[in-house]
Amino acid sequence: MSDAAERDVHSLLEDVPSDYSKYEDKWSETYSDKFSNVLSDLDRDALEAVCEFAGVDMSEGGIFSELVKKSEESVFLFTLYRFLNDKRLSARELAHKRGDQITKGTEYRYVIEKILDGDEDIVYQILLYSGWLDSNNKTRYNVRNEIPDDYENRFEDNIRGIQLSLSQGTRAENFRYSSKNKLSSSESTIFAISRQTSDTEKLDVTGAQRRRDVRNVFLEVDTEAEQITIDTKSKGIRDTLLTKVEEIFSILTAEADLVDDEDNVSRSRFEKEFSRHNVDDDEEITLLNTEFRNTNVQPSLPISVSKKSTEREIRPVLSALSEEIINIELTNIRRFWFRCEGVDVRVTIEENVENGYLRLNSIIKTRSERKSNRIREKFEDQFGIPLDKKIPLHWITKARTDLISRMLKGVSYWGTRYIQDDELTDALVNDLGVLNRTEINRTQCEGCERFYNRNYDDCPNCGNDLRIFDTSFELDLSKKGVRSYFREKVKSEGLVYYGVKREKIYGKEYEFLQVGTGSDIVRVFLNTPESNLTSGSADHLRKSIQPVLVLNPGTVIDESLIEEVTSEVVDLSEMIDRDLKDSLPEDYITEKVERVARNTQQRITDNAVDAFDHIQEVCSNPEDHRGEEFEQDAFHILKQTVSSLEQWGTKRTGNQPDGFGELFFFKGDRNYFRSFAYDGKFTTSDELSMPTKEANTLSDYALRIYKSEEVQKSDTKFQNFVVITNAQPGNFGSVGAKKLNRMQSWDGVPVLMHSGFLLALHIGFNENSEIIRDNIHTFYEQLYKTMNGGKMYHQDVDNEFFVHVTKQDAETLFKNIDEEIAESGLEITELREFLEKDIIPV
Repeated sequence: MSDAAERDVHSLLEDVPSDYSKYEDKWSETYSDKFSNVLSDLDRDALEAVCEFAGVDMSEGGIFSELVKKSEESVFLFTLYRFLNDKRLSARELAHKRGDQITKGTEYRYVIEKILDGDEDIVYQILLYSGWLDSNNKTRYNVRNEIPDDYENRFEDNIRGIQLSLSQGTRAENFRYSSKNKLSSSESTIFAISRQTSDTEKLDVTGAQRRRDVRNVFLEVDTEAEQITIDTKSKGIRDTLLTKVEEIFSILTAEADLVDDEDNVSRSRFEKEFSRHNVDDDEEITLLNTEFRNTNVQPSLPISVSKKSTEREIRPVLSALSEEIINIELTNIRRFWFRCEGVDVRVTIEENVENGYLRLNSIIKTRSERKSNRIREKFEDQFGIPLDKKIPLHWITKARTDLISRMLKGVSYWGTRYIQDDELTDALVNDLGVLNRTEINRTQCEGCERFYNRNYDDCPNCGNDLRIFDTSFELDLSKKGVRSYFREKVKSEGLVYYGVKREKIYGKEYEFLQVGTGSDIVRVFLNTPESNLTSGSADHLRKSIQPVLVLNPGTVIDESLIEEVTSEVVDLSEMIDRDLKDSLPEDYITEKVERVARNTQQRITDNAVDAFDHIQEVCSNPEDHRGEEFEQDAFHILKQTVSSLEQWGTKRTGNQPDGFGELFFFKGDRNYFRSFAYDGKFTTSDELSMPTKEANTLSDYALRIYKSEEVQKSDTKFQNFVVITNAQPGNFGSVGAKKLNRMQSWDGVPVLMHSGFLLALHIGFNENSEIIRDNIHTFYEQLYKTMNGGKMYHQDVDNEFFVHVTKQDAETLFKNIDEEIAESGLEITELREFLEKDIIPV
């Protein structure tokens, strides 16, 4: 036993948050009486331990008066009692882990006795273990070979390397470890690496003070379960620590929160148990509440059945409702509550379609790790489904589409054990080519025991021979194969495949497959984890009215983003499954493409009608407006006629013109791709007065467009820079056009487009929309010629040359289209009536 006079009580509280100083300062007036009350409630065994710690002889009288006298030991004993108030369960659980059996109410005595036996880290370790029990960030890994017997020594011998790896791999610092951060037992060891996340001066309501925020990264090595567990919120820390631990222990790991064997999952037993009518009163599990996603009756609605307030079993009620009202299926249950061992448990059923798993996520209302594990075991034994483990979705649904979906998202080395359909794998890899299969040999050094995925003749670390540990394979999506497969299906349905369009939006490049149906070109986005839509790219596509048909084999970061920018999704797994069954409809893709085109066109048409009214009002009375919506309205009118038009002002950082579009047409056997940029210039004056600074901006815009990837990495020719205005040309030729024509890098044609042309274009197009859509390439060719003064090319133009497009040019445009169409019949009555009105001067 230790002598009280030689004991440093402050060292017992090192790194433990406590109110020791406060108790010491106000001991006589406040806390000595409170400690006396504590002592009066202790049993004899606990009081003996207190006296021994404080150096008070119990054989003499007046021990209470001696104990409450102000001394370091007395203040510590009171501090310890207060510290344990909310950590008694942690103390019992830690004692059990160490093999010490203690009962509820004896925690205070137990801790004092451990200190008397020389365990000076016990208080700090209870604090650590309390943090371990409270955390919900544990990730478990199964060890595929054997955990070495000397793993504790290996860890502590390599702790400096672990700290360095964590600091370098996560850009974080202040990782600390000492021997008291190790919680050992016969079955497992928990290592706690403390991470100081902040240590800076911060202001609060009482002034500047130093705040220290410490978080622990836990690593548990369980030799009995052959698992390691990492507890941290940070994925970077978790991945770095796992890699380092695998190296130091010479082990291979796989995620343990996955059900290994399909035989361990029984959906039928779960659903049968859920609807069982005869439930005994003394059963260990009582079902208290269930929320269903839908009912069998129409209209189908979510429904909840609960007797939670009365704590009564609801399964007899569910049994009575199961035939007509409720469909009791695992996938129709949103969440449920049950009670076991006096503990309430809430379970939420997560059906993660994107990642191909189903999981019953539980919140067990107890901090006891032992009780939580017992409840999980009892639930699985009775209901046939484990809690808190990922179950491959195709094991639950028995649908091949779910298995295909999982495979298309990529299957890791260990994950391929879930893929037991060799015929399907062969079809996806070899017949359709949508997956890549990579054979993997895991080798282990016979000397240093390190593992390698790559093929080496001998160990790169120590030079010893390597032996094959096991052999498997990995699957990953073949983007090239998917594009090829989709292209063949597109062509087989009679659609036109225009290749791949690469577009950079806010610095991130996206690939769009272009599919044509009649007059429309729909972009198809192959969604993969590497090319997910971001909120910025979704915002650009939405503002530019560029819905895309999503070909979806991957993981979507945010489902709402997909919903915002598309009206259709092609589920690649469903498409492949039906194709393999020879049940794929002949118009499977066509139907979706046409629906995207129709929905897009309706939205564009509605916006164009509103924009026509706005421009007509603003340009008729320019002095009453500031033209805030002029550029947006111009976009909506042009967008209806040029489907490829985009709003570039929102597309990327830096100065950009308002929009960019491409005209596609053909003459003979030659295809023409001619692009143009536009920028709006609203003014309240009759004539355009362009400062030199604005002219410099136009040339800067043109240069940015010319050097953009949309131009440099495609077949398009950037031909026209269009300035849209509501005024007469003014000095545009001598300033704006001159600046553009004198550019050395770009030799296109400047265009000054009056807003009256936009209005006339809108009227003529909508008078003849059906005919024009059927002859869209002719329309694009004539619009291109209109913006180029009736020519295909210009050579040796004057520095001040530009094409001025007015509302009268709209009539010429539609007359030329009428002459080019074999079966003429354009109607321009409304256009002529508009031109005869002197609403907007040109």
